[in-house]
Amino acid sequence: MQGDYLYRQLDDEALVRLARLENTRACDELVRRYRGAVIVVAEQILCSREAAEDAAQETFLLAFRALPQLKEEAKFSGWLHAIARNRAQRMRRRDGRAEPTELSRLDYLRHARGDAPAVNPAEEAQRSHRRESVRALLAQMPEEAQTVLLLHYFEEWSLTQIAAFLSLPLTTIKWRMHQARKRLCRQLSRLTEEESDESIGK
Repeated sequence: MQGDYLYRQLDDEALVRLARLENTRACDELVRRYRGAVIVVAEQILCSREAAEDAAQETFLLAFRALPQLKEEAKFSGWLHAIARNRAQRMRRRDGRAEPTELSRLDYLRHARGDAPAVNPAEEAQRSHRRESVRALLAQMPEEAQTVLLLHYFEEWSLTQIAAFLSLPLTTIKWRMHQARKRLCRQLSRLTEEESDESIGK
């Protein structure tokens, strides 16, 4: 719709000002922009995609009710991140959820993007194995590294957007990204070598 396109051109500050006036399209656009990131945050705390989606819904309801308390519209994303973490932590305490395990942290990746149809079952099996291996590698990384990688590559956020959302200096995010990429590349290289050795041994 033409109206939706116009709202997508607005920056966060303009959208927050409109949302304060109970403009539903502005609220919808803020949800569209940040829902995926809020789920990333909640998923790491709750270990469940379904619970993370519930936490995201509650996060936005709380945020829109509390908008009058937000003093600086430009800080909306960092403020929303704080609400998301707080909401997810409360849900974890309430539900008695365990700490995240390696694979459960990244379970939401199964839902993040649709996969192209397989050319044949053998190729699809190989791709599936590779995806699971990459999930396992990511899950072994520190939470702060996972967060920047997931927001950058799966939510397609810039490092500047990530810095604002996490309320951290851009230099910190750049360093985390640099270190996370290096670590992931080493792990992927090791994984490729292991798969090659297995292939030769067959």
